[in-house]
This record gives sequence, structure tokens and C-alpha cells, in this order.
Amino acid sequence: MAVWLEGIDPPKRMANSPNVTVLMVANFKIPKSGPAEFGFLYSVSRGGNKKKDRERDCARDLVSSLDLLPAEDMRAWSQMPDTKDKLDLRPDDVERLTKAVRSRCPKASVMCPEPTSFVLVAAMPWGPHEKAHGAEAELAMLEKFDPGFAELLREARRVSGLVRKQWFVAEVMANPEAKEGVRPVSLGIGFATDRNLAKVRAVHAAEVRTQLLTEDMFKKDVPEKPIPKDNETKPAAP
Repeated sequence: MAVWLEGIDPPKRMANSPNVTVLMVANFKIPKSGPAEFGFLYSVSRGGNKKKDRERDCARDLVSSLDLLPAEDMRAWSQMPDTKDKLDLRPDDVERLTKAVRSRCPKASVMCPEPTSFVLVAAMPWGPHEKAHGAEAELAMLEKFDPGFAELLREARRVSGLVRKQWFVAEVMANPEAKEGVRPVSLGIGFATDRNLAKVRAVHAAEVRTQLLTEDMFKKDVPEKPIPKDNETKPAAP
């Protein structure tokens, strides 16, 4: 399920002139046995005044992620920890992640920048998915990240209002050895209405995706995946 989000940053900016556009693709995987799984891919653009330019940048970045990652494997998607009690990141969490990354790529390092934030002013499903996922499917996705937010946004829409609540986005990056033709790789995204919780979620997502990390993922020139022919088996859509 693909969803567009529009936001303002800083929070005092006028709500009718958003400057942040987010494209999120959520994968609700319900296996025949075992717990249901949820993962997402995230791209953001803050670089243009025109909405269509920001949307184009988001789509391009997300396509690059899909070319880089095996989307049929749930470990490629940013996932959230099961526990709801852990709200702070500990130093040993980053140490454990760094050790896992270096077991895959010995000369790589881990970066955990401070989260960015925005106030969400609009959410809508990507056009072709609107009918397939039912009414207000975007609220079901946001509810995954902040239980109770969907009801607040639904009521705000009814009265043409706004939920003045900041969303924080934390990202964990793997940095390769400095040389030509390489670039950092995003290991995981944490999305939450609490700054520290966003960090916790980002590190957890990075630990899961690190299981797929290879040296080739650091290369700048990522080959596009071939489009399946009609007679080939196609992966299930997220």
C-alpha cells in the first residue's frame, strides 16, 4: 500500500503551504502460520517549492531502494520492534548493530544522525491503490506507528482542522570505506511521534536489514531489476 504524506517544517509554517512530501510503501504480510508482519519503505523530499517536483524526487528515491533491495524478503523492509516498553536507545544497541554490520562488511561504519521532524497536514493513498485498500487506508497505516492518531486525524478532517503533532524520522546509515564509486546505504528508518522512539525503531529496522547487507549495495551504479515477462511468476504486490 502506497501513501503520500504532506508536512510542514518548521511547525509554525502555514498548513496550507506544506514543504515536506513523503512517500511510504507499506507491506502487510499475513502468513498462514506465525504472526502477521509489517514493514515499510520511506522516501522524503524537502528540496522544492512545487509539490509535483517533491513527489517526483520521492518516487525516484523509492525506485532506487526497490532496485537495491530484494523486496520479496521482509527483511528488506523497515520493521518495528514488538516491544512497546523500550523508549530509549542504549549505547550497547548501537555497538551491537555496528558489530553486526562489520561482520558483513568489515570496513563499514554506522551513522545515526539526529532525527528530522515535521507536522503532518495531509495524508492520502496513492491513486491506483485507493480502491484496492478501501476508504481511509492511509489512516490504518498511520495507526501502526502511533495508536490513536488515526481517530484524531479523522476528527480533524471532519472539522477542517489539523492535528498539531510532530512526527520524527530517524535513519541509520552504513558508511563504506572511502573510495571512488561508493555511497552510504540506508539500513533502517524509524517513524514515530516521539524522538527517542524513532531512534529505537530505526536501530531495530537496521538490525533486521543488516542481515541482507553486502559490499555490492554500496556501489553507486545499482543495476535496475528486470521487468518480469507475462509468463513469469510475479511477486505479490505490497
